[in-house]
Amino acid sequence: MATQADRRATTRGAIVEAAHDLFAQNGYADTAITDILESAGVSRGALYHHFESKDDLFAVVFLATSSEAIRRAGTRITATSPLARLISGCLAWLDVATEPTIARVLLQDGPLALGWDRCRKLEEATSLGVMRRSIQAAVGSGEIEVGSIDVVARLINALLTEAALDLIRTNARGRKREIAAAITSMINGFKPVGSKGGGTNPR
Repeated sequence: MATQADRRATTRGAIVEAAHDLFAQNGYADTAITDILESAGVSRGALYHHFESKDDLFAVVFLATSSEAIRRAGTRITATSPLARLISGCLAWLDVATEPTIARVLLQDGPLALGWDRCRKLEEATSLGVMRRSIQAAVGSGEIEVGSIDVVARLINALLTEAALDLIRTNARGRKREIAAAITSMINGFKPVGSKGGGTNPR
């Protein structure tokens, strides 16, 4: 027999799933609380029992979407060395993050609905942590040298966000290839002096 905690978890899951689908398809601004209630099959009271506001619900969807994008990107990495895995992971994330429904939540609506400061805090729990660990692994293997892992992680994250937005806006033929080459070159630029020849081909 389902306990009260089980029922609450089921209700919360139904709300998040419905909100995720609606936010991804219609966008934050064009998704009303009533739309979520109808799709999830719950009452307004049930929704506000779990979430203080539409913004708080969107923040949960943002985190879930970010985690899913990272997970999917990770499944595409076949490189073995830490540096090659870092570059491959960045390019794989670009592929996933520019899919329309994911891009809408993470890149287009996220900063508008939550603000850049809150988005940055949410990234601490997802993409930034993964980026730090990836850079740390490449530093530990001696493949790259950086003054601050945290600073470089933030810069690469910002670079990837701008690259994804550029791909969404331009959709120009060959643009993805140009961006991939630029990102690869930039990360390879952290190689120790005297070892930058040859490059790294993560794909």
